[in-house]
Amino acid sequence: MSTRKGWRDRLAGYPNRPNVKATLPAMRAQHGKGTIAAPSPAEVEEAMRDVPEGRLATVFGIGEEMAERHHATIRCTATTAIFARMVVQRGKRYFVEDFARKLVGTR
Repeated sequence: MSTRKGWRDRLAGYPNRPNVKATLPAMRAQHGKGTIAAPSPAEVEEAMRDVPEGRLATVFGIGEEMAERHHATIRCTATTAIFARMVVQRGKRYFVEDFARKLVGTR
């Protein structure tokens, strides 16, 4: 029996998300004083599914949306990217087909 977690289990394994914290001292030099928003996997999946047909969403755009939603000054792009990859791995077939349909008409 395999002990590896499936993508569904990995996505469900973040009960303390979303959260908003004060920026770390190392980040204050570049971003200033404020807060940083780290989204939940469910929020990232919802944002990815809400992309209209013919439009392209980036990790930066999804992160900005999460920061606005949680009234934070900056977003955690790394967390957003990790969860986006996990969402795609979980539903690879759905997202590849859906993403291909959305890209039609963007050129």
